[in-house]
Amino acid sequence: MKIFINDKECSACKGQTLLQVALDNGFYIPTLCHNKELGNYAGCRLCVAELREGDWSKLVASCEFPVKDGQTFYLDTENVKKSRDLSASLLLARSPESKKVLDEIMRKDVEMRFEPMTPHLEGCILCGKCYRACQKLGTGAISTINRGHEITVETPYEQGNPDCIGCLACAEACPTGAIKVFRSKTQVGIWHLTHELLACPMCGKRHITQKSLDFFSKKTGIPSEELIICPDCRQKKTSMDLLSGISR
Repeated sequence: MKIFINDKECSACKGQTLLQVALDNGFYIPTLCHNKELGNYAGCRLCVAELREGDWSKLVASCEFPVKDGQTFYLDTENVKKSRDLSASLLLARSPESKKVLDEIMRKDVEMRFEPMTPHLEGCILCGKCYRACQKLGTGAISTINRGHEITVETPYEQGNPDCIGCLACAEACPTGAIKVFRSKTQVGIWHLTHELLACPMCGKRHITQKSLDFFSKKTGIPSEELIICPDCRQKKTSMDLLSGISR
């Protein structure tokens, strides 16, 4: 099917979102909360676009809006700009420390239009990527707590949650570095818990927690004896096995 973005005719497939079609056709749409691996979320509202049908129009979140044949969208109207600027300013007020991230996403200098808040988790911009990554894995150790301007990401009762396996997927998903991680040669600490790191049997590098080892072994069916080998050594081992097979 065909849709129109800024008067350009674009091919689209059933089930595609406006964001997917726009990116496929070279358009830039700012996004903060979107991640194709975590699914649609429409939390930040930075990706809004204007859908027009004759004299009627409305703003839609492009990351979750499924396109239909013949629809017309505009990405840089005054309504779109005002909405995005307002959303970006609200996000900046929540997390002034994230200005550089927002400037890069918006490709402009985001103005501080509102009184800065004092969030529970400094630097958290509430994109949701951390707890969505945790839920995607199947651990669900963190989530949002409280409401309104007090909403934040935490563990239940703000205490160490035994469901946390110390995989650090949440910290890696966070775009602002708000999730603090303690690291040493033998331990990793996150969300009120400290985990011992197990050593790779080939090089001795400590890289994975016992909970992570057990969890991913059960989830993937890969023996723990293989998972405990660090990524670098696993790659070397695979290369050596391939060379060995070729030389036979």
